[in-house]
Amino acid sequence: MQSSAASPQERAVIRAKVGLPPLAEARVGRPRVERLLAGLIERHRLVVVAATAGAGKTTAVAAATRELDHPPAWLTLDWTDSAPGRLVTYLEAALAGPAPGVAGVATGALAARIPHPEAAGLLVEATSPQPVVLVIDELERIAGS
Repeated sequence: MQSSAASPQERAVIRAKVGLPPLAEARVGRPRVERLLAGLIERHRLVVVAATAGAGKTTAVAAATRELDHPPAWLTLDWTDSAPGRLVTYLEAALAGPAPGVAGVATGALAARIPHPEAAGLLVEATSPQPVVLVIDELERIAGS
């Protein structure tokens, strides 16, 4: 019988930060924008979506990722993610959805006192066999860190 208890790393992660945000039923769809964004995401290694607050960036990207052939890894940042090790832990949690092989890679490295940049490198290496779309929402919240 398997235990349903979460590992220490799983308990330390706010699950809502690493989940694809739901789309409101009453939203105004923008199919053209969503298709264009999905196409850009499929063709480019990096896509930056920038606009004023409230313009609908998160909603547009969330809708666009539903057009992709594979599920994205989603991470919504806040100011606390600039704490040492926290960003790497959340990146691991987000990536573990579409790439289960990354689970425990970075947090194990951090627990072994491997420096944060190396732990992040191990995380990237663990995702390499498969393409992964990583969405980082609210990145500006840690821009000065």
